[in-house]
Amino acid sequence: QDIDLWPYVERVCAQSLEFRPGARVYYSPFAGYYLLGAVIEKIVAKRFRTALKELVLDPVGLVDTTCGLPIDEPRRVPLRMADRTAGVINMDMQERLNIILDETVDSPAGLLFTSAADMYRFTEALRLRGQATHGRLFSKAMAEYAYRVHTGDKPNEFWDFNKEMAGKIGRAHV
Repeated sequence: QDIDLWPYVERVCAQSLEFRPGARVYYSPFAGYYLLGAVIEKIVAKRFRTALKELVLDPVGLVDTTCGLPIDEPRRVPLRMADRTAGVINMDMQERLNIILDETVDSPAGLLFTSAADMYRFTEALRLRGQATHGRLFSKAMAEYAYRVHTGDKPNEFWDFNKEMAGKIGRAHV
């Protein structure tokens, strides 16, 4: 089932800026990918799940990757947190994802289910600069652009709170 990304986009766009663009790097993978998912929907005139299948899953040959998976699916391995230290998400909340990530979930920010073989195929396509099992995932020019650092020596401050909670010093470079 496809979700409507536009309510998420409206919430992201309603946020005020916290600093002048370019002054700091505070990249939120969740907000950014929901915006990207909505842009992809507009460009290809298809819902996100369909676009993901046609533009990524099929060209890379990902046969065991899906946006959602039934809770009782035998191949599903529940998420378990071995390290109970405080982190990005409260551990109880993280384990609740086992219950809510069912076959109805579509998330441009990830939350996909996959197999080790599919993960290998995907990382190989990235390593090979976009060359995938059934064609190109993205152009060589896009790979050269995407694999460059565009923020100079500014670290992504998004993950700083996680390091602070764990008692680490310094900024996370993600």
